[in-house]
Amino acid sequence: MNNPQGRSERGPLGEIGLSTPGFFLWPILLVFIISMSACLFLWTFPFSKKMEMQGALRLSEKSVDVLTMLPGIYQSIAVTDGALVKKGQVLAIVGREAVLPGGVSASSSQINILQNDLSTMQRVKALHEEKSSLIDSVAAAKRAVAERDLASYRQQLVTLKAESAKVKEKFNRMKTFYRKGLLTLPEMEAIGAEYQNIKAKRLQAQALIESAEVKLRAIDLERRNNRGDLEQQKAEANSQVEGVNFQIKEMASARTIEIRAPVDGIIAQLTAKVGDAAIQGTRFLTIMPEKNHLIASLFVESKILPFLKNRQRVWLSFEAFAPGQGGLYSGRLLLKKARLMDDELMRRYRINMPTYIVDIKLDRKTARQINNNFPLKEDLPLTSKVPVNQKILWDWITDPIDKQRELEGKKSE
Repeated sequence: MNNPQGRSERGPLGEIGLSTPGFFLWPILLVFIISMSACLFLWTFPFSKKMEMQGALRLSEKSVDVLTMLPGIYQSIAVTDGALVKKGQVLAIVGREAVLPGGVSASSSQINILQNDLSTMQRVKALHEEKSSLIDSVAAAKRAVAERDLASYRQQLVTLKAESAKVKEKFNRMKTFYRKGLLTLPEMEAIGAEYQNIKAKRLQAQALIESAEVKLRAIDLERRNNRGDLEQQKAEANSQVEGVNFQIKEMASARTIEIRAPVDGIIAQLTAKVGDAAIQGTRFLTIMPEKNHLIASLFVESKILPFLKNRQRVWLSFEAFAPGQGGLYSGRLLLKKARLMDDELMRRYRINMPTYIVDIKLDRKTARQINNNFPLKEDLPLTSKVPVNQKILWDWITDPIDKQRELEGKKSE
């Protein structure tokens, strides 16, 4: 009897159908291929080690307080809260007092005070220049020492590589003698120990080279940060000197003085009105820079900084609401603006080790919580789990074993 689905035979109990074995092999083969692909993916996919870091939000540009530099009366005020102003725009006009108590001219008295202030500012500028030269000389001295150490370690590594090649050649030659019975086992073990000793010294020299290179990068980064802070201080000092010179000139040539905007921005916290007394040194108003935006500052330990990359994407969790209700928000690291944390901030955030402040440019200015947009604000605390090292699964498994072997080798020496 013909069987269209397969072959059949007649036995003692009647006709028996025989199925094709390949029908069952295809599912098994497919499961095997999928399993092997998954294993290969897990084995070669780079896994990251993450460290939790804390930080806070800050404004990219600080607000500027406009002070009343001379006493008098506000004759006119040309702006209101929320108004957009340009640098140099007239904000208010102050009429100066004619005579001070005692019959002294107000303008003469104030010019003398401003000239004394100008002398002080000139001395501050000179100190900034001296400090700039000192920063360069100290950084150059540190770099010279680090470069000398690095050159020494590299020369040491070259020497050890040459010695290692000789010892390895000797070891291979003596191994042949040992197989022929021309050397004893203790002699062979002594040659092997010598080879392992040279190899350990090579690893140590390589570690010293890497440490010296990290130190050089840290020196350059510290110099850039110090110079950046100093340049900002010098710019502020120059601006103050220009402002005082301008005030002296105005006082000598006019009976009224104009208060002008020092920067572009938006008027905030206007504290005076027409007819009020202008008291020297008091805040007249505040200008918020127009192009201000929020930046997250992340606190990174100095030993972790070399493992991070500029423009690396990180995910932030803001402490504005209960954990798990606000989600994660992304940004990018700005390593080029990294700077050392000062003592005041270290005490404020209870940090007791060298730490850098790394800025993060935020992708969003609001955080969503239960269908509501929560506006991000200055000084809002945050945390981030930043990937600092990526390895495949095999490296994560074997690296601790290799380190343990190195430690055991050093102990045995």
